[in-house]
Amino acid sequence: IRALVVVHFFSGYRRMGDIHHVVDHYAAENGSHIFTLSVDLCMQRQSGDLATPQASKWWKERILSGQVVAAGGGPPCETFTVARQYDGGPRPLRSAQQPHGLSGLTHREWCQLRISDRLLRFLLDMLVTLAMMGLSGFLEHPQFPTWCNRGHPASIWAMEALKHLKRLNCFSVVSFDQCVVGAVAKKPTTLLLLRMPDVREQLMKRGHCGRCNHPAGSHSALIGR
Repeated sequence: IRALVVVHFFSGYRRMGDIHHVVDHYAAENGSHIFTLSVDLCMQRQSGDLATPQASKWWKERILSGQVVAAGGGPPCETFTVARQYDGGPRPLRSAQQPHGLSGLTHREWCQLRISDRLLRFLLDMLVTLAMMGLSGFLEHPQFPTWCNRGHPASIWAMEALKHLKRLNCFSVVSFDQCVVGAVAKKPTTLLLLRMPDVREQLMKRGHCGRCNHPAGSHSALIGR
């Protein structure tokens, strides 16, 4: 019996219909047993802290040893969210010209940026390791905000590291509106997919090639804090 382990990083609390739930109910055709691990600080106060060098080293070793066959997640996006450009949201912490942090930030805001950067680097390191091992993975983040007409928002999709990964043959990219897969808001999202071509194919079949096909006014705007 071969056990295949899939890890969902930054999973949030477990809920019906999440990635963990879907994978656990998938029956592999070859008889392999698939196990899912959801990892998040909200559930594991110590072992779920992925911002430490120890966590990166430990999870890399799990992938290199063959214990993990696929992994992915959506690193926290609160320091990148375009909601920071609009009234009612928190103030911007980054810009396209200063993606690592604006001048004049408070100590608390700098700490927020540092943790956000560490968590993003963690997942990028995992994807590179998975790619080297011939395995699969994904990264989810808000789409580059081409519609934003205020300020100059930063985006991880403008980073050199992401540009390099997107050029590799084993990676593909898809952008879609979450409402086409049942979300209540439009929420444009981009996935970086490592050896997961079927995901892109299925999303492109939804709505207008992955884009919202609902009447005007069907969705309320999301302004998060």
